[in-house]
Amino acid sequence: MNNRRAVKPAKRHSSTESGVAAVPSAGLSNDPLGVAVQSQPKRHRHHGHGCAAPLVSVVVPCRNEERHIRKCVSSILGNGYPGDIEVLVVDGLSSDRTRDVLSDMRRYNPEIRVLDNPSRTTPQALNIGIREAKGEIILIIGAHCWLGTGYIEKVVQHLLSRDNVGCAGGRTVAVAETGYLRRLISKVLSSPFGVGNSLYRLSDVEQSVREVDTVAYAAYPRRVFDEVGLFDERLIRDQDVELNSRIRRAGYKILFEPEAVIYYSPRDSLTALWKQNYGNGLWNIKTWRMIPGSLSLRHFVPFFFVAGLLILGLAAPFLREARLLLAGTVTLYVLADMTESIRIACRDRDLSLLGASIVFPVLHVSYGTGSVVSFLSELIRAFSRKKAEA
Repeated sequence: MNNRRAVKPAKRHSSTESGVAAVPSAGLSNDPLGVAVQSQPKRHRHHGHGCAAPLVSVVVPCRNEERHIRKCVSSILGNGYPGDIEVLVVDGLSSDRTRDVLSDMRRYNPEIRVLDNPSRTTPQALNIGIREAKGEIILIIGAHCWLGTGYIEKVVQHLLSRDNVGCAGGRTVAVAETGYLRRLISKVLSSPFGVGNSLYRLSDVEQSVREVDTVAYAAYPRRVFDEVGLFDERLIRDQDVELNSRIRRAGYKILFEPEAVIYYSPRDSLTALWKQNYGNGLWNIKTWRMIPGSLSLRHFVPFFFVAGLLILGLAAPFLREARLLLAGTVTLYVLADMTESIRIACRDRDLSLLGASIVFPVLHVSYGTGSVVSFLSELIRAFSRKKAEA
């Protein structure tokens, strides 16, 4: 597949666009399902840098998101951006009421377009949306996310301020609207012990714009896709990290704007957390094999941790040194785990948050296990190929 094709603005009507009729509206729309959405009428306001605010195309990959899609799209339309917005929801043939919700919203908000994604994979959904987008700026967000007020304008202003900025994004905040476990998971996913130096995920981050290696749910100038190509459709996970790696290699900067906040709902059980991060770890190794250098060291820390425990565990019955190293490693991890959990509980003045000490190892071990399994699979595959060629 050639990811370096130029991206051209699409025609107004697409054969893949949902056939739901849209009724033009202006001002405040009265959504029949109870959510008032500020429609985006045509206007010609000027951005803070003296130029007219460009059209922003927001691409939302989606599948079976009936619980979240209304909140997500409403946060885009009512974000307060001083220019025009179009919302392209690329749906992977949802089997729940997602399409019904979108159809209702479209009747009152013609800015929404619904596109089909027969492959049901995220990178293909993103590329479908980008090809169909009409905007000069393209923003990517997930269907389970919702934007904080002013997010779009805050990230777009960085793309307009300098030609060498190829991507800008804000801080992602995990919000537990219900449930004790979801609350614990949200705290773990915003902790440096949980996610390392992923600045865009941290709750206690310095409030200053800075250059980073990657951000999530970012905005891109269309010309960047023309130059470096689209998302790599081979990558079920890590496609955004790999794209941002290409953008950096092309000489562009990636900016993190901590005052722009996007919220998301984390997993609600330890089983779901394990499954998600096992898959993340699995795809890290696949991505590293296919595109060396696209991931940073922090993506492999869980791999080294779990691999180290396995090696020491296998050697422990035979070597005293291995037993000592294993005991020392586990002790240090437990101390770090408890220290961070206590810090979180003290900061929030809630002793129940000490339960984070159970969530941290689930996150780290699941991620590392996925990487170890993938690494061993790659070794076996490489050995089989060599044997077949011999």
